[in-house]
Amino acid sequence: ENDPPAEVLNHSSGKVVVEKHIINSLNERFNILTEETPTLGILSMDDDVLRPCDAIDAGFFRWVANPDRLVGYDARLHMPHFADENNGSNKDAAPVDEKLRKFEYGYKSATEKYNRYSLTLPRYCFVHRDYLDLYMSYMPEPILERVEEKFECEDIALSFFVSVLTNGAPPLLADFWASKALIKLYSP
Repeated sequence: ENDPPAEVLNHSSGKVVVEKHIINSLNERFNILTEETPTLGILSMDDDVLRPCDAIDAGFFRWVANPDRLVGYDARLHMPHFADENNGSNKDAAPVDEKLRKFEYGYKSATEKYNRYSLTLPRYCFVHRDYLDLYMSYMPEPILERVEEKFECEDIALSFFVSVLTNGAPPLLADFWASKALIKLYSP
C-alpha cells in the first residue's frame, strides 16, 4: 500500500487528515474515525481518483457556499423503469403502475443524454461531517445491508439520504470544467 505524500500528511494548514480504513466496505467509507475533525467539510475520495488542485478548490468553494448540500463531481441519474408485458425492460413500453413504480440507475451516458442528474458519486465529493455521522447511525439497516452485500449503491444511499435531510434538495456539482478534470488510476 502506498502512503499519501508527506506534503499531504503534514499539511501546513493542520486541517488535512487522511484516514485509512481497515474494513473493506462501502459503508465504512462514511465512518469517520478521527474523533474531532479539524473542519466540518469532508472530502470523500477514492484512492484511485485524482483531480487537479483547482478542481478541488472549485468543489470546496461551492460546498462552503452550500454546506448543507452534498457537492460532487460525478453526476448520475435515477430514471423510471419501464416494463413490457413480459416483465422485461423496454424503454418504449408504458410506465408501470404508479404505486409499483421502480427506478433504474442512469449511468454517465444517461446523465449526459438527458442533461439531468439526481445524485453524485461519493468517489469524490464534499460532504458535511454530520451527514456522515447520521448515515452511520440512522441509515435504515436494510439499506446498509444491501450496500454491504452487493458492494454497490452507496452513491444512491448517500445522495438520497442527504436529500431527505435537506427537504429534497439534490446534490450540487462542482463547476463543469472541474467535473471533467479527472485522472483515474489503474493498478495491475
